[in-house]
Amino acid sequence: MLEKLAAVRITALPEALDVVDTGDLIGLRLSADELLQLGEEPPAVDDPHAIVEHDVAMLLHRMDEQEARALMRIHAAWPPPPPGIVGQGSLAGLPVKVWLDGPDSFILVPRPYEADYRERVMS
Repeated sequence: MLEKLAAVRITALPEALDVVDTGDLIGLRLSADELLQLGEEPPAVDDPHAIVEHDVAMLLHRMDEQEARALMRIHAAWPPPPPGIVGQGSLAGLPVKVWLDGPDSFILVPRPYEADYRERVMS
Protein backbone atom coordinates (compact mmCIF):
# COMPACT_ATOMS: atom_id res chain seq x y z
CA MET A 1 0.00 0.00 0.00
CA LEU A 2 1.27 3.47 -0.83
CA GLU A 3 0.78 6.06 1.86
CA LYS A 4 1.45 9.76 2.18
CA LEU A 5 4.85 10.42 3.67
CA ALA A 6 5.23 12.88 6.51
CA ALA A 7 8.81 14.14 6.32
CA VAL A 8 11.09 17.11 6.86
CA ARG A 9 13.77 17.96 4.27
CA ILE A 10 16.84 19.73 5.61
CA THR A 11 19.59 21.37 3.58
CA ALA A 12 22.52 22.50 5.72
CA LEU A 13 26.25 22.38 6.14
CA PRO A 14 27.45 18.76 6.08
CA GLU A 15 29.06 19.10 9.51
CA ALA A 16 25.74 20.35 10.94
CA LEU A 17 23.89 17.36 9.48
CA ASP A 18 26.55 14.98 10.80
CA VAL A 19 25.39 15.71 14.36
CA VAL A 20 21.62 16.03 13.85
CA ASP A 21 19.77 13.85 16.35
CA THR A 22 16.68 12.34 14.72
CA GLY A 23 15.82 10.40 17.87
CA ASP A 24 13.66 7.39 17.08
CA LEU A 25 12.88 8.73 13.60
CA ILE A 26 14.64 7.62 10.44
CA GLY A 27 16.94 10.18 8.85
CA LEU A 28 17.93 9.50 5.25
CA ARG A 29 21.14 11.22 4.20
CA LEU A 30 20.44 11.97 0.54
CA SER A 31 23.67 13.87 -0.03
CA ALA A 32 26.39 15.53 2.02
CA ASP A 33 24.22 18.59 2.60
CA GLU A 34 20.72 17.08 2.53
CA LEU A 35 18.76 15.01 5.03
CA LEU A 36 15.20 13.70 4.74
CA GLN A 37 13.78 12.90 8.16
CA LEU A 38 10.64 10.80 8.32
CA GLY A 39 8.09 12.33 10.65
CA GLU A 40 6.62 15.80 11.02
CA GLU A 41 8.69 17.30 13.84
CA PRO A 42 11.86 18.97 12.53
CA PRO A 43 15.07 18.29 14.44
CA ALA A 44 17.37 21.00 15.75
CA VAL A 45 20.05 21.93 13.21
CA ASP A 46 23.12 23.94 14.22
CA ASP A 47 23.38 25.97 11.01
CA PRO A 48 21.88 29.48 10.92
CA HIS A 49 21.43 29.19 7.14
CA ALA A 50 19.82 25.76 7.16
CA ILE A 51 16.68 25.27 5.09
CA VAL A 52 14.17 23.15 6.99
CA GLU A 53 10.87 22.47 5.23
CA HIS A 54 8.08 19.93 5.44
CA ASP A 55 8.25 17.63 2.43
CA VAL A 56 5.04 16.29 0.91
CA ALA A 57 6.50 15.22 -2.42
CA MET A 58 6.92 11.50 -1.70
CA LEU A 59 4.82 8.41 -1.10
CA LEU A 60 5.90 5.56 1.16
CA HIS A 61 5.61 1.88 0.21
CA ARG A 62 6.24 -0.10 3.41
CA MET A 63 7.37 -3.72 3.24
CA ASP A 64 9.83 -6.09 4.82
CA GLU A 65 13.39 -6.34 3.57
CA GLN A 66 12.83 -9.62 1.68
CA GLU A 67 9.98 -8.10 -0.33
CA ALA A 68 12.03 -4.99 -1.12
CA ARG A 69 14.97 -7.12 -2.28
CA ALA A 70 12.62 -9.21 -4.43
CA LEU A 71 11.19 -6.08 -6.08
CA MET A 72 14.71 -4.84 -6.76
CA ARG A 73 15.72 -8.18 -8.32
CA ILE A 74 12.78 -7.89 -10.72
CA HIS A 75 12.69 -4.15 -11.46
CA ALA A 76 16.14 -2.63 -10.76
CA ALA A 77 19.45 -2.79 -12.62
CA TRP A 78 21.39 -1.77 -9.49
CA PRO A 79 22.16 -3.73 -6.33
CA PRO A 80 20.16 -3.22 -3.14
CA PRO A 81 21.76 -0.73 -0.75
CA PRO A 82 23.32 -2.00 2.46
CA PRO A 83 20.96 -1.90 5.45
CA GLY A 84 20.92 1.57 7.00
CA ILE A 85 22.10 3.34 3.83
CA VAL A 86 19.59 4.98 1.49
CA GLY A 87 19.76 3.79 -2.11
CA GLN A 88 18.65 6.03 -4.96
CA GLY A 89 18.00 4.85 -8.48
CA SER A 90 15.49 3.59 -10.99
CA LEU A 91 12.91 0.90 -10.21
CA ALA A 92 10.79 -0.18 -13.18
CA GLY A 93 11.99 2.98 -14.93
CA LEU A 94 10.88 5.26 -12.08
CA PRO A 95 13.03 7.29 -9.67
CA VAL A 96 12.92 5.88 -6.13
CA LYS A 97 14.74 5.81 -2.83
CA VAL A 98 15.14 2.45 -1.07
CA TRP A 99 15.68 1.85 2.66
CA LEU A 100 16.40 -1.69 3.86
CA ASP A 101 16.02 -2.34 7.57
CA GLY A 102 14.45 -5.75 8.22
CA PRO A 103 10.71 -5.46 8.81
CA ASP A 104 10.90 -1.64 8.61
CA SER A 105 12.03 -1.42 4.99
CA PHE A 106 10.40 0.83 2.42
CA ILE A 107 10.55 2.41 -1.01
CA LEU A 108 9.94 6.15 -1.48
CA VAL A 109 8.18 7.15 -4.68
CA PRO A 110 7.73 10.73 -5.95
CA ARG A 111 4.00 11.56 -5.97
CA PRO A 112 3.83 12.37 -9.70
CA TYR A 113 4.78 8.74 -10.41
CA GLU A 114 2.10 7.14 -8.22
CA ALA A 115 -0.02 5.72 -11.05
CA ASP A 116 3.02 4.43 -12.94
CA TYR A 117 4.45 2.82 -9.80
CA ARG A 118 1.14 1.12 -9.01
CA GLU A 119 0.92 -0.21 -12.58
CA ARG A 120 4.55 -1.28 -13.01
CA VAL A 121 5.48 -2.48 -9.53
CA MET A 122 2.37 -3.18 -7.48
CA SER A 123 0.16 -4.96 -10.01
